[in-house]
Parts: sequence; C-alpha cells; structure tokens
Amino acid sequence: MRASLCSLFILLRDRSIEAGIIALDYDGRKANEFIANHEHIENEIGRYQVDCEVAIARFQPVARDLRDIMVLFRIGHELERVLALTLSVVKKTVKIIERFEVDNRKRMFNRIELIDQVGRVESMLKCCQLLTISYQPHLVDRIKQSNDEVGLIKRRLRQEVNAAVASDPNKAGLMFYMFAVCRHYDSIADLLYSVSEEIVALKS
Repeated sequence: MRASLCSLFILLRDRSIEAGIIALDYDGRKANEFIANHEHIENEIGRYQVDCEVAIARFQPVARDLRDIMVLFRIGHELERVLALTLSVVKKTVKIIERFEVDNRKRMFNRIELIDQVGRVESMLKCCQLLTISYQPHLVDRIKQSNDEVGLIKRRLRQEVNAAVASDPNKAGLMFYMFAVCRHYDSIADLLYSVSEEIVALKS
C-alpha cells in the first residue's frame, strides 16, 4: 500500500502542475482534456482505498497494524480532496476563459505569485512522497515552511484583489475568480500539511 501511496503522490504532483499551467495560460483545450481525464485519476485513488479495506478484511491485522492501515486510508481520503481541488482550479479557469478577455486577464493577474504557489505545492507533494519511503525530519520542516509561504501568497493576493476592485469595481468578477484559483492552492497546501502529519504518525 505504501508503494501505491507513493505512486499517488507522483500522480497528484503532475495534476497540480498541469492545473497550474492551465490557469496561467488560460488554455481551454487543455482544460477540457484535464476535466475529461479526472474520473480516471479519481479511480486510481478509489482503488488504493479499496486495497486498504481489503487488507483489513483479508489479514485481520492486530491493533498496531490496524491503526496504520486506517491512517493510510485517511491519507487516501485527503488526497481525494486534493484531486477535487485541482479539478476546481481548472473549472474556475474555464469560467474565466468564457467570461473575460485574454488581454485583460494577463494585465490584471499576478502570474509570479501563482507560479510560486504551484511550485511550493509541487515541493510539498514530493516531500510527502519521500516521507512515505523514509522518515526524514527536515522534510517535515520543508512541508511546514512551504505551507506557511503558500498562505502568505494568498494573503498578498487578497490585498492585491481588494486594491484592484476598490480602484475599478468592474474588475471585481474577474479578480474574484482569479483569487479563487489562488485560494484552492492554499487549501491543497493545508491538506498536504495534514497528510504529512498522518505520515509521521505512521513512523511513531
């Protein structure tokens, strides 16, 4: 099951990066492909969760092993929520594409901040994968630091959105959509921090 969990982290890392690129490039074609492939990726997590249930039924684990399997199952649930948030990022991007002009979007959105957010989420997923293989305290510190930084980015962008809307209320709809993308990555980071704590619990 741990090998399967490592594979899920790699899969979600690819999905989170892809969703970020779609949001940055406003690529409608890739957005539709991403949405079409969602069910397949969701099924991968579903299979992992079923494997956890089968392990309980087949091997009848003792208390310690049962606890570990339940932790692995909860991690699968959290990763399912991460996957759902990447889908929501792409769906928000589709709405931006449908409702607003490209030139206006590119002038108004702070791409550097979103790139930084996506990169930090990618780093968190990689650290979680490595933690699954072997416990390394510095990885936990990196995950916490990245989560804090993602939250700071969200707060900076909220200030930017508020200032933009105050100066031109016509920008409100677009800016709120874009801030929703940033907020979703912040939620992903929070979930991954929670996942890292669950992984550490397996080592205790």
